[in-house]
Order: sequence, then C-alpha cells, then structure tokens
Amino acid sequence: MPERIRTVLLVDDHAIVRQGLKSLIEYSRTFRVAGEAATAGAAVSLAAALRPDLALLDARLPDGDGITLCGQLKSANPGLLVIILTAYQTPFLVESALREGADGIILKTIDGEGILDAIRAVFLGKCVVDPALVSSFAEGIRGKSRDLRGNESENRLLGLLRRGLTNKEIAHELGIKEKTVRNRLSALYRKLGVGNRTEAALLDVGTFVPTNRDK
Repeated sequence: MPERIRTVLLVDDHAIVRQGLKSLIEYSRTFRVAGEAATAGAAVSLAAALRPDLALLDARLPDGDGITLCGQLKSANPGLLVIILTAYQTPFLVESALREGADGIILKTIDGEGILDAIRAVFLGKCVVDPALVSSFAEGIRGKSRDLRGNESENRLLGLLRRGLTNKEIAHELGIKEKTVRNRLSALYRKLGVGNRTEAALLDVGTFVPTNRDK
C-alpha cells in the first residue's frame, strides 16, 4: 500500500517565498501543499478548514508572529506539526518557540534539501532545531545568567507584559505617557535580546533578578 502523502500549510507574507517552498515541497513527491496564507489570521482559518498535517510558518507576519501563531494552531488543531522558519538568530527564539509547542525551528538560510530533511524528521517524531540557533540560544542563556540584572521598574514592566496589557494600559498603570512606555519597552527588548513583546513575555519568570541596589 503506497505511503499517504502528507499535507503542508505554508504561512509567509512573501508570495515569492511561498512559491519557492511550494515547488520544493511538491517536487519531493512525498508532501503536498494543501494551502497558503500570508497572515496569521488567514492561517488560523485555513488550518481549521484544510486540516493539514504540518504548518510551515514564518517567524514574523504582518498581523502577528509565528511563535504566537504556533501556539494558537497547536491548541486548535491537535496533532498538527509546526516548523518555524526565521531569518533572525534571536537568543531566546528557540526557548519561546518550543514553549509554544513548535516541532522545529530552522533558519531561512537553510538549503532546499535541509528543509525537506527537517520536515521528514519532524514527521518521524523528532524535534529539529537549526544548529546556528542552538549556538545562539546557548550564548543567550550564558549571557542571561551572567549579565541580566533588572531594576525594579524593568521587573514591573516585564510583569505587566506577561499580564497581556497594551501600551496604553501599561501607561495608565504606571502613570506615564504611552510614548515613554514604547521607549522603555524598546530598551527592555534590547537588554533581553528579544525582538518583540511576545518573546519578552515568554521568557522564564526568573530571567530578571534584582540588582543589589533594589534589594
């Protein structure tokens, strides 16, 4: 009996990237692209309608990010496998993605055969992480344990992020202007080595520890 062809949902806001991935995946004759989406919202709808076996997500989308989308798709579609494609070696991307249930995280610099190998490995039950991302993650962990010291205001800001508050709500909570919140968040992201509020909020609660002057 011939092996069942596995279906894949492609999620990337660049049509040319989706076209290239589709050609690569279908050339293998082992997988078939069931659908394509350019936004997180469209991906949620298509996943529910098409029930693909695997979703290949871009880490950054016009209306969200691949990490948050991964968690949403996993919750709504039990059994769905997810691989995240990223162009960025953000230190805590691996930690955040795995926490949301990702089955693989690979860099966009990977070649075509590497992408197919990652898909095959995930279908065999393996978790695939690009070696370069493992190195970046390890460096981030070392830096986190060595250098990160949060003052009282930074710890409070991180706590408000984890509660899911918007910039406007954070400004009201802290009694400051919304522009000030944006500036403080940008500084916090740089210090944590993350790219957005989702990645910051998904860091371990123990990431920041008080400085001596805050004890």
